[in-house]
Amino acid sequence: MTYRNGPEHSLLVRELTALRRRTGLSLDGLARRTTASRSSWHRYLNGAVLPPRALVQELCALADEPPARLLALWDLAAEAGRRSPATPPPPEAPKAPETPEADHPRPAPSPSAKTGPRETPPPPSAKADPRETPPPAKPGRRLGPRRHGPRRHGPRRLLPAAALVGSLALTAVLTGVGLLHDSGSQARHDPEPLRPGCVGTGCTGRSSQPQACTIAGSGTHSVAERRPARGPSMDIRYSPFCKASWARIWFGRIGDRVEISAPGQGTHRAEIRDRFDAEGYLSTPMVGGGPEGMTACLIVTATAERHCLTT
Repeated sequence: MTYRNGPEHSLLVRELTALRRRTGLSLDGLARRTTASRSSWHRYLNGAVLPPRALVQELCALADEPPARLLALWDLAAEAGRRSPATPPPPEAPKAPETPEADHPRPAPSPSAKTGPRETPPPPSAKADPRETPPPAKPGRRLGPRRHGPRRHGPRRLLPAAALVGSLALTAVLTGVGLLHDSGSQARHDPEPLRPGCVGTGCTGRSSQPQACTIAGSGTHSVAERRPARGPSMDIRYSPFCKASWARIWFGRIGDRVEISAPGQGTHRAEIRDRFDAEGYLSTPMVGGGPEGMTACLIVTATAERHCLTT
């Protein structure tokens, strides 16, 4: 079993949760506006699974957050997850100290037992110096001073050093993450500049937000709009970053819809299906090109009215 979450992953989850709150979207709203399902978002924001890197970019686009800092934090979390060691086994219980042989004397062998040659004790007249005469060696045991207490094993001596190395590595990672968050210092490598997910006709039929067409600095703006005193509003948006256009509706009710079309690219629609769609902006898929040559229409379900804009 490996460690699932580290401090880098936990910090990334906290930042993603803050971005989700900034968007004001529920999990269902995130699922409709991104490439991940509701259950996937639940796992990502609970920290159970590391989200895909592209999904972090999508959430940053929804929250109008420059993605460089979050992507650098994702890189740290991903690398920490790859190098997480397996959970170490619990240390072995210390062995009981060996009891000296003197506490458990062996019974004397019977006379009939077959034994090897017996050692002849020195004559009584010869007084041997106990400091110079070693005791007789016992079978299966080596000579040398006896150690009292449990024997120490090599691997145990390495545990304090391994713990110290792990502590230093964790401190270094947390320091790097703090610098990224507080002072904007460079990460281990400079993040690549963000590129649009599509350009021109390659954007036709795609959502603007996951393709990074609405990020801050993209130059996205409204080229035509309708804002009545009452009822739903609509506009046509154009992104120079992606060279594509789309239509939006807001203040609508369930069943109201908006559509946009361009020569040779068909018509693309969006319909308000629930209260979450009605609470904010709802955008159609994009059509390549613009801002000229676009036609967008708003259809009000309650009155069957049709209001159109052209550029």
